[in-house]
Amino acid sequence: MSKQRLVLAVVLVPAILAAACGEEAESASTPTALAELPPPEAFGAIPAPEGARILQETTELMEPSSEPPPSDYSVMGPDYDAVHDPILAAGREIAGMLVSGNAAGVRGRFHSRLQGAMSVEGLLSRINALVTNRVHFDVTALGAMFDGHVDGETISGGYVDDTVTASFSLEAAELAGTGPLEGRWEGVIVLGPDATVAIEIVFESGGGGLVGSLVFSEQGQDGIPLSGVSYDTSRPVGEVMVDLAVQGLYGADHRWGDYVLSIWLTFDSSGNVIGLDTAPRRPLGDHPAAGYQSPTRWRLPVDGIWWVNYGGPTYLQNFHARIPAKRYAYDLAVWKDGGFASGSGSKNEDYYSFGQPVVAPADGTVVTVLDGIEDNRLRQPNALVHPAGNHLVIQTEAQEYVVLAYLQQGSIRVQMGDEVKEGDLLGLVGNSGGSQVPHLHFYVQDQPDILSPIALGLPTTFFNYYADGRLVASGVPVQSELVQQAE
Repeated sequence: MSKQRLVLAVVLVPAILAAACGEEAESASTPTALAELPPPEAFGAIPAPEGARILQETTELMEPSSEPPPSDYSVMGPDYDAVHDPILAAGREIAGMLVSGNAAGVRGRFHSRLQGAMSVEGLLSRINALVTNRVHFDVTALGAMFDGHVDGETISGGYVDDTVTASFSLEAAELAGTGPLEGRWEGVIVLGPDATVAIEIVFESGGGGLVGSLVFSEQGQDGIPLSGVSYDTSRPVGEVMVDLAVQGLYGADHRWGDYVLSIWLTFDSSGNVIGLDTAPRRPLGDHPAAGYQSPTRWRLPVDGIWWVNYGGPTYLQNFHARIPAKRYAYDLAVWKDGGFASGSGSKNEDYYSFGQPVVAPADGTVVTVLDGIEDNRLRQPNALVHPAGNHLVIQTEAQEYVVLAYLQQGSIRVQMGDEVKEGDLLGLVGNSGGSQVPHLHFYVQDQPDILSPIALGLPTTFFNYYADGRLVASGVPVQSELVQQAE
């Protein structure tokens, strides 16, 4: 890691952990080709961190939840559609009007549904800022990109790196007068209400275009070069690449010049628009293992109907996708009765996922078992003990390992070296490690060590399952689907 990357990581990591969207903060990995990987025996099992233990005996195990997940899609599907479909329809209509600049349509159709500070004029102003006077620059040393709107002597926009999506703002401190950018700008990366990182940016003309450098003024780091500096007077928002709806939230990725613009609309329980968020993104690059074809026959690692919280080939569908080891990762949770938890939803036991059985998704050999980590309180992840919490790693092929993470303390039924068969009970869904709420996190990679910086996620095809009530002979579940393993 470069000195510059380390400096920013020290500043940002606490904020990342606090702001992770239902998921752990993840560190960047360096991808390698499969053929260049060291042999599996070069890696050992992950040692138990302080305060945890690797179970040698399976005694006093936690019992599965007495309330299994739903199993009848004919009952479940209409309930889910009643929540999901109106949000998807309203989100598509509103976002379509906004990106087309149809001010009259927005005012006439949605004025009464915009609440509080979210006004029609405010929405249209945001969109106008997204399509005009755009400045973009990358910081290769940080794996970061800045993309903002220039308004006179102010630049504001979005900051994205391997672990953070934040905002930034700059004010002109000393302009050269030779263009809209040349000169020195001072400002901050805004991580939260009380978390900012002071920065300075210097833009200059050079090599037939713009060049620049970044300064972390409070840390004494300067001269960090910028790359890909550009200024576009117009960058229209293009067609929708993929969209989705979750409870109270609509999201869509749009083409946006050479980049991707993510737009989120937030609705209250009455269908009023109460929030708009946007973020610039790079298109997901090619993955070194994208062409891998697993010889393993995979089944879902759970029984009953589960909701795909994260999963799919795009960043919008899959928060994990920007991390090479987790490009093809999944999060599953139980949804029923209009939500993910019963009662007040104030404790782990209120969540329908908590304590549900986790089964082997394929035949294999257990190579890592870590148990004994206390389950987190809701929305208080403890990734410092171990980011995967209580977890298992099962080897299915020579360079193929499935990771099942965030399991319930004291629930793991297997030991290192055990041979397991598809469908065998392994443990129970919990809320340990980097998890904020109970759910199952799993993925397949080419290394047994889940903390290996060279690990690559491997694509997986699942067989004989239902997706939204339709039988799928082989396929890849994606975000917002209700999936169930067929008999």
